[in-house]
Amino acid sequence: MVPFHSFERFSIISLHMKDKFTTIIEPTPHPEWAARTGPYYYYLPIVQKIAKAFGRAMEVVNPAWNKDVYDWPQIYPGVVPKTFDW
Repeated sequence: MVPFHSFERFSIISLHMKDKFTTIIEPTPHPEWAARTGPYYYYLPIVQKIAKAFGRAMEVVNPAWNKDVYDWPQIYPGVVPKTFDW
C-alpha cells in the first residue's frame, strides 16, 4: 500500500504483486469532469508517478525485475467496506 497526497487530496494505492493489478482508494469525492471521463484519466498522473518510482525501487531490490506497474489493470472500488471485528 502506498499513501499518496497531491492537490489537497489523499489516496491509497494498493499494488497486488501476485495478481498484478492496482487498487486505488480515495475518500474524497471526484470532480464533475472525472465523472464524465471516468476515473482512469483522473488518476493517470498518480499512477504514472507511483509506477515510475516503484519500478526504480524494484530494480534496486531485484535487478531481474522487468514488469511495468503502469500496465497492470486498475480497480476503483466505489465503496470500501468497514470492518468492526478487529
